[in-house]
Amino acid sequence: MSLLRLVRRNLLRHPIRAFLTFGFAVLALFLFVFLRSVVTTLDSALKGAVANRIVVQSATSLFVYMPESYRPRIEAVDGVESVCPWNWFGGYYQSERNRFAQFASDLPTLIRQYPEFVIVAGSTADLLADRQGCLVGEDVANQFGWKVGTRVPITATIYAAKKDEAWEFDIRAIYRSSKPNFDNKTMFFSYELMRERMKPRRAAGFGAEGQDVGVFMVKVKDDHDATTVLAAIDKMFENGPQKTATQTEAAFQAQFASMLGNIPVFLGWIGGAVLFAIFFSVLNTTGMAARERARDVGILKALGFRDRTGGAMLLAESMVIVGGGGIAGVALAWVTVPLFRNMFDILIPNYHVDPVTAVLGVLSAMVIGILGGLLPALRLARLRTVDVLREGA
Repeated sequence: MSLLRLVRRNLLRHPIRAFLTFGFAVLALFLFVFLRSVVTTLDSALKGAVANRIVVQSATSLFVYMPESYRPRIEAVDGVESVCPWNWFGGYYQSERNRFAQFASDLPTLIRQYPEFVIVAGSTADLLADRQGCLVGEDVANQFGWKVGTRVPITATIYAAKKDEAWEFDIRAIYRSSKPNFDNKTMFFSYELMRERMKPRRAAGFGAEGQDVGVFMVKVKDDHDATTVLAAIDKMFENGPQKTATQTEAAFQAQFASMLGNIPVFLGWIGGAVLFAIFFSVLNTTGMAARERARDVGILKALGFRDRTGGAMLLAESMVIVGGGGIAGVALAWVTVPLFRNMFDILIPNYHVDPVTAVLGVLSAMVIGILGGLLPALRLARLRTVDVLREGA
């Protein structure tokens, strides 16, 4: 009988214990990869932010809007290349469960400011030519089965004259973001369309005067410093009528991550604790296996096998169970990316498992398998044949 066959038979000697250890390894490595992926996704979104884009918002709150008249004044600031208004629409498709981000924006300026928006279906020309045209992310289009040319009714919750009023848009282009700083689940439509449809409602008293634009996205010229430009914008509006708080795109995105508080730090600690837990579980399992196989190892030594043979077999079993479970756990984390991306949606856009995280997970599993089985394996290797056989007698 070959040693590999002995390893296989020993794995099945206690199938329930082996299965539970394998299952714990799967769960532990899945949690480790998942938790670390949340942290790395947030980090990559911040690193992917463009240095020459800045965001102008009200200093009071993101939910307090600014006058539309701010736009030409911001455009006149030295170093500003372009200014694009963004207004949150806050609607849903068919059911309130189908919520995703929608913004009214100046589409020509948006396209110029965001070269990472790669058009994968439709065209920019068709988008700009259609007053009711909209640009949607690839993920949300796939989620609802939308194609270029589909007419999409979005039920308004903020900009509605009556309950369940739907605004209709024609999909003219579908984008895919080439950078992790922006997701593929957002819809953009014409800011001019919103202005036009809101005129009669404003005349009827809907909305406060000067509450026109949520944020202004500003593109800074390449030969100018963004921090100098944002300081100049805030100085210009320091006496109102609406004081501004201007920041870089990275800082703007970081404030959403800060809503999670210290959760990223806690997630990192939890991931480390999970690895420690599986290590001690493996150590306990291999320790029991070593005690049970002392007589078998003594017989192997009496037959002429080397001292390290029994220990090597136990170490191989540990690596098979934990390493195999680790690989399965990493694979599980990888295949569930679409599920968690839909669950996290706007809060953690573009959730993904980085290849480095996956490799680190597999390596961690193998290292735990080795370290967890090493001490019991060394103990088996040091057993004296005569002592083992005497205890058995």
